[in-house]
Amino acid sequence: MLLVTLARYSTPRICEEGKIKNASRAMKSVEIHDQDFRAFLGALDIGPRCFVYVDPPYAIQNGNNGFLGYSDSIFTWEDQVALATCVASMKSKKAKVMISNARHKDLIGLYHDFPKYEITRSSVIGGSTASRRKVTEMIITSYDQLDTDRQPDN
Repeated sequence: MLLVTLARYSTPRICEEGKIKNASRAMKSVEIHDQDFRAFLGALDIGPRCFVYVDPPYAIQNGNNGFLGYSDSIFTWEDQVALATCVASMKSKKAKVMISNARHKDLIGLYHDFPKYEITRSSVIGGSTASRRKVTEMIITSYDQLDTDRQPDN
């Protein structure tokens, strides 16, 4: 295994060989696709035995989520609405769907009938530690299995 780092650390802990090998074994039968969600999701035979994780460009919330590079020119609000429609279709077919996105009031409304969970994480975006801060995001699911006390207000 070759590990290359361009940081100042003398003993970086970027990854551990055992964990990488375990992840590799666990993902032997997993398919990962990088394409427009409409074409990809429309071509799948999605049903009750499926789990779909969706990680779209985050909706911008007053620069509060750390993903300032995403904008309407990359993933429009119409794309967010189309994605919500696709997710609702998968939910109606009993698939388990999980979406991560910014905690944005319009997204909360868009997924009004889905369980939503607020999470806070440390941002790792930014060239200096001074530009990194805590950000609040949201996990949206088609199923209710997480701690419901953490659902964001509407």
